[in-house]
Amino acid sequence: MNKINESYSYFSGILLLGFGLLLLAMILSGSLDYYVAPSMHFIVIIGMVFFLLLGLSQIWRSTATAKETHSCNCVAHEETKKGKNSTLLLLFIILVIGFILPDYALSTKMAELKGISYTFPLSDDRLEKNSDFIEEHYTRIAREVEQNEKLIVQDEMFLDVLALLHLRLDSYIGKEIEFTGFVHDDPLLEKGELAIARFAFTCCVADAIGYGFIVQSSEHSDHLKSGWVTVRGVIQTREYEGQLIPQIDVSEMISVYQPELPYVYPTLLTGN
Repeated sequence: MNKINESYSYFSGILLLGFGLLLLAMILSGSLDYYVAPSMHFIVIIGMVFFLLLGLSQIWRSTATAKETHSCNCVAHEETKKGKNSTLLLLFIILVIGFILPDYALSTKMAELKGISYTFPLSDDRLEKNSDFIEEHYTRIAREVEQNEKLIVQDEMFLDVLALLHLRLDSYIGKEIEFTGFVHDDPLLEKGELAIARFAFTCCVADAIGYGFIVQSSEHSDHLKSGWVTVRGVIQTREYEGQLIPQIDVSEMISVYQPELPYVYPTLLTGN
């Protein structure tokens, strides 16, 4: 191995260890949840182990062959050195950015770009193919949320309750509900209406989709345009794009801190 390859192997090993430690830090701090769904964490753990082992292998490989190195001042080696240095520099910049950038949860800003879905997150085709399983699943969800006088929507059940209200809307008209989400002032909605939503994804943040409820509240809509809130209100109905969907008539809207886990995850077959 010549000296250029030896140095390249050593520093690339250091960078691979750095990426492995970055993934380890994200796992231990819980920030991995901002980017990858819990069901995919095992893939990240495998990747972390791979980076650490490969990094150690590269460092050992470079030091074990140090005595065999020889120098060469030819032009071809100089060009190779420049190319490899550029690659290492780029990887180093990416690694530093990964460590210094703060964690950021998708909310109002991303909703302005991607929009929010207010309709049922299950396609008619999947409903037909899995009708028995879906009916059993949402019967269980209904039993859980109906234990109290009002529907208290826990974060992990946000999508389930949204789907339940679409499937059995007539059964819940007039019932009180409480849930937490971020505020989105959707220009497609009417005056006095806001969207209270959460982003959901099945794999990673790249496939995130915003789902939410339309809430009716002239009192709050003028001064609450962003941030996180807990909403208490009564379930009513309205038509949206030719479909009857739930609308919440707000009785109370309280500003809250962003939840520790801002995203929600599907527990059933989701898709368009």
